[in-house]
Amino acid sequence: MLYVLDEMYLLKKMKVVHAFKPLPKEVRETLRKVNAVRNAMAHSFFPENRKEYRASGKVLYSGKDMRTAEGMQLFMDDCHRAWVYLARRTYDVWHDDSGLEPITD
Repeated sequence: MLYVLDEMYLLKKMKVVHAFKPLPKEVRETLRKVNAVRNAMAHSFFPENRKEYRASGKVLYSGKDMRTAEGMQLFMDDCHRAWVYLARRTYDVWHDDSGLEPITD
């Protein structure tokens, strides 16, 4: 089983989880946006030149430049909120004192 998980891409894993018990739209959208930024950074020497970012000349996450404090904070907050949702769903109890609004079903 671990081999299969190692070989699956993030969005495929999301679809498997969603098939068992639907994920909230906000979690799915966050995972899609995170995956897009990850692919741009991991697979492009100049990610701002990719077609999805070419018009702005910047790697954007929810309309914010990822190379700014504001863009990185938004990215980190969204990742944290999605992680907390998934951790609570997996382990049933998960303490979060970040002060961020939680994602709920």
